[in-house]
Amino acid sequence: MTAQEHGVANEGVEGEKAVLERHENFAQRLAELREQATALLAELERRTEPQVPEEQGTAARSVAPPATGSPVVAGASNTAADTTYLDSGAPNGALYVTGDARGVSGVARTGPGLHGLSYRDNGVFGYAAPTSSGAGVRGESTAGHGVYGYTDSGVGTLGVGVRGMGVLAFSQGREALNAYSVEGSGVVAGTNSGSAAAVLAENSSGSPGGVAVVALGQSGTGLYASGGQAAIQLGRSALTGPPTSGFHVAGELVLDAGADLYLCKVTGSPGTWKLVA
Repeated sequence: MTAQEHGVANEGVEGEKAVLERHENFAQRLAELREQATALLAELERRTEPQVPEEQGTAARSVAPPATGSPVVAGASNTAADTTYLDSGAPNGALYVTGDARGVSGVARTGPGLHGLSYRDNGVFGYAAPTSSGAGVRGESTAGHGVYGYTDSGVGTLGVGVRGMGVLAFSQGREALNAYSVEGSGVVAGTNSGSAAAVLAENSSGSPGGVAVVALGQSGTGLYASGGQAAIQLGRSALTGPPTSGFHVAGELVLDAGADLYLCKVTGSPGTWKLVA
């Protein structure tokens, strides 16, 4: 064998060795991938057992969470010992979730179920589509406050209505709206309309004893009224003279159809009335 032929033979041997090494590396890598796939399948099978969202059982909490850095698995319950952060510079947000029923559900054992923080905008923003009759943000509670608003210096709760009501309060058995202030006014109402009222109260019970407005001054004045046009205006009755039927309480004032003012002096049916002016 000549030297040239010997060199060609050596090159062939070296090439075969390189091919064998590549095959061995490929086989080793394939074995590693199979082990990772097997571990992932085992993890998926472990997480397929449903868990109660409000409060997971002791057995579920006792399972050691996966190590930090493990991937989030879609369609399965994910548990982690550390907080998972999503950071994105996109204007549409770091995470976008859609669902046929609920988009996002948040459950917590001791803290807030859902916490929103923004440095320059709203902490939590809720929007209901124009075709929906739902609320942009709805709060419910079995014993506490359904919605709680707090601020150090601004407005605790702000309601704005462009064509509808700014704030609507409804209650079945208690006060629909309860306002209290330590140093300021409990309720401040205003309007720029020349025909509407800043405060409108109506008792639609149909009962003669129903009262639309009750003002209690405790040690002070129960009701103070002032106005450039008049301090107070009484609505006229359709009848002339004092009431002649029904139960009336001492202190009632009635302005009859002729603008004569009567004061009830003695409680009764129809009570004892005196012409004031």
